[in-house]
Amino acid sequence: MYKTLIFRSLSRHKKKGRRLFVLMALCSASIILLLSFKEDFKRQSEEQIVQLRYGHLEIVPPDSPLAQKNLITPPTENLSFINFDKDFDTWLRSLPEVAEASPSITRYGIAYSLGGETESWLALLAVDAKRLASLLPLTKALEGSDDISWTEGEDVPILRATPYSIFGSYTENPDIFYRYQLRANDEGLPQFFSEISKDFPKIFISPPYQNAADDWNRFLTEWNAFLIKEDVHEWLDEIPERFFEDYDWKLDDAIWELRENTNFKRKAFLKKKVFQALYPNDIVDLWEPVYVDKQVTLQLPLINAKEVIALPVAVNAMYKGFCAVDPLYQEVSFMDINAFRYYMGLKENEATEYIVRLHKSSDVEKIKAVIEDKLLEMGSDAKVVDWKHLGEMQMTTATAFTFVIGLLIGLFIIIVLIFTVNLVLISLLQRKKEIGTGLAMGLSTGQTTLLMSAEVGLIAFVSCFLGSVFALVLIAFFSKIGIPGMVFFVSGKLFLQFRFYPFIMAFFILVPSTMLVSLIPLSQLHEKMPVDFFKEGK
Repeated sequence: MYKTLIFRSLSRHKKKGRRLFVLMALCSASIILLLSFKEDFKRQSEEQIVQLRYGHLEIVPPDSPLAQKNLITPPTENLSFINFDKDFDTWLRSLPEVAEASPSITRYGIAYSLGGETESWLALLAVDAKRLASLLPLTKALEGSDDISWTEGEDVPILRATPYSIFGSYTENPDIFYRYQLRANDEGLPQFFSEISKDFPKIFISPPYQNAADDWNRFLTEWNAFLIKEDVHEWLDEIPERFFEDYDWKLDDAIWELRENTNFKRKAFLKKKVFQALYPNDIVDLWEPVYVDKQVTLQLPLINAKEVIALPVAVNAMYKGFCAVDPLYQEVSFMDINAFRYYMGLKENEATEYIVRLHKSSDVEKIKAVIEDKLLEMGSDAKVVDWKHLGEMQMTTATAFTFVIGLLIGLFIIIVLIFTVNLVLISLLQRKKEIGTGLAMGLSTGQTTLLMSAEVGLIAFVSCFLGSVFALVLIAFFSKIGIPGMVFFVSGKLFLQFRFYPFIMAFFILVPSTMLVSLIPLSQLHEKMPVDFFKEGK
């Protein structure tokens, strides 16, 4: 009987019910997506912390900054080391829960280009080259190679953090000129075109260049075509004498560096530097861009230097590739730990930390306790810290973001509840005779309240089901292509994963809450007699 009455009641006010149905379906889909978004944001943040920099656990000296709240080691600070033998390494890596483990050394240095200009400050993490890919999977090369294996006598390979600025990537083609490297605006460019084409008629062979918009591409094509040519000495001899009437040390240095250069990859850039010295008022100061196979000199501060003033260690290095970086926090570059120990005069087993990555995050506490027991057995005072401590700053961002997501979920629930109350109030006004007739024929107010509340519950259940289907399709879609615009992650995307939790929560939140909130307007049924509904109906 109750079932028949419910469906008859629904058919009588299907227009109003349809509106609530559509609203609930959309809100339930939104709640499921937001819950999935919330969980996957935390999951992907954890993966980025673990697989890009810290692993699940790190074994560190007791006075290491990593064991404290301050996670940044000053570049000039003397380092504390742990020294574990190969037996400990073998034991640690043999644990079934451990995916990979490796000693590592964290240090900071400055990279200089071969011309002597300061290129950048680098945070270096020296690890076992053969274990890097399995230890920190997200460090794979985005460009070039991620093989940082070092052989004595060769340049030290560096897997460099991909450098960015607020203007975009620092990596660009060093062999060509770009528009931003010229000072003049569009109105002033024709004058520069005219001057440089007269000075070097063999380079700019199709003058005149009178219009910046029309002639710029032709001018630039001829200019860049010359930069990659082999001839150097012949061109230098053709520089007009007027440029040498007054001594210019910048021009002199640029010409000397180009003549002495033996690195073919730097030749085009050194030609650009000569042009900049010839036309300093027209061409901006040039810095040598970062590119794969670029040779640099690393200056690393001495470790535990006894002298008050100690010269840094110079290391000949080469960028073998560019790896992903944390978009919001400190970027890290990687080198072979054997090369670092060689140049810094360290012992074979010395390291500033031991990075451990597990197969599952759920094993962190278990393995942490196992390692602590092993260290206690060995008589070591080293500490074991987990990824939550190491990635505290990153997880603060994730927590704040998920809090905002929680507020949005609450907002959707409030909207549904407000519309539910509105629907029930309208239903009470439009169905007075029906309600009064039911009461007069023997239905109690409690039974009537139950029927109308069940109507709302049925609408909520069916709409949640259809909303779940829609949400499932979207989750499957975003699990493949990802949600773009996620600047928090190295991929720039958030990939959703299917889990039952958001679907169950949507049902348990919406269906009971709408039924309960419908009781608020229905409570007035208990205060009236059947005749009251007929009077109000008139």
